[in-house]
Amino acid sequence: MSEQEFHDMWQAATNHLILESENEPLQIFITAKHLISGKPAAHQIFLLGNQLFNVWIVDIEEPRKTAETNPKDFDLFLTESELMNAVPCMMPMVHNEQGWKPSMEELGLYDINKNCPLELYYYVGGEHIEMSDWEVHDFCIQMACKVLEKSGNVVSEICSDPNSIPSIWFYNTEDEFCYLIVGSAKYPASIAKLHPSTASFVSALKDTGSNFIGYFISVSACALEESFEGQALPLYRGQPMIINQDDIVPIEEKLATTSAYE
Repeated sequence: MSEQEFHDMWQAATNHLILESENEPLQIFITAKHLISGKPAAHQIFLLGNQLFNVWIVDIEEPRKTAETNPKDFDLFLTESELMNAVPCMMPMVHNEQGWKPSMEELGLYDINKNCPLELYYYVGGEHIEMSDWEVHDFCIQMACKVLEKSGNVVSEICSDPNSIPSIWFYNTEDEFCYLIVGSAKYPASIAKLHPSTASFVSALKDTGSNFIGYFISVSACALEESFEGQALPLYRGQPMIINQDDIVPIEEKLATTSAYE
C-alpha cells in the first residue's frame, strides 16, 4: 500500500469515527501532522468518556499484512497501548468505487484483547481513570502548539511520544524550519526537565550541517482544585486542568543553564 493510499484509508477511518460519534463527546488525538513522524505507533487514538482507545487501521483484504510486514510496529502499538492504559483495537477497512469504508458495523472496531467486535460501553464508565504520562505529554504539546500558532508560526509535524524528541516541527514567521522540544511535568513539579538525550540530539543535528533552529518550552499541568498549591492530586481523564508554561527559549540557551537537568 502506497503512502497516499494509506492516508486516504486513514482519513476515511477517522471521518467515520467522528461521524458515528456525533452524539458522544469523542476526542480525536491523531492528525495528519502526527502521521508524518510515525509516532505514536497507533494510527488513531480517541477518548470517549473516561476511556482511551488505540486503533490499528488495516485493509480487510490483507487484515494481517501490516502486522506481518512490520512486526516491530505492531508490537510497539500493543506495548504503547498498555503503557497508555488504552484499549487496542483493529479497524478493518474495505475499498470500493466510492472509496474506503469500515467493513464492520457502527464504529467498525475490533477488540484485539477480547478477539471480538468492540463492545464500546463495556469499557466506558463513570469511574475516574488517571491520565497516563503519554496523555499528559500530548496535552502539553497541544498547549505549546497554540502558543506557536498564536505567534504566527505554522506547525508542520507533531510527535506525542514522551520518549522521543523533538515534539514539534514548525515554520516560523521567517519561513525557517524549526523544532520545539516540549518538556512536560505534573504538579508538584512546576518546571519540566530536558529530555536526557537533548544534548546528543542537538549535536547530531549540527554534525549533519543542518540549519534547523531549536527551542524548548516547559509546560506543567495540575488538577483544577490544586492551582499549583497544596497537596498534589492525580490528573484524571476528562477532568479540568490548569497549566503553567514558561516562555519559549532557544535550545542552546536552555542547555547552557546549570538547572536544565535538575
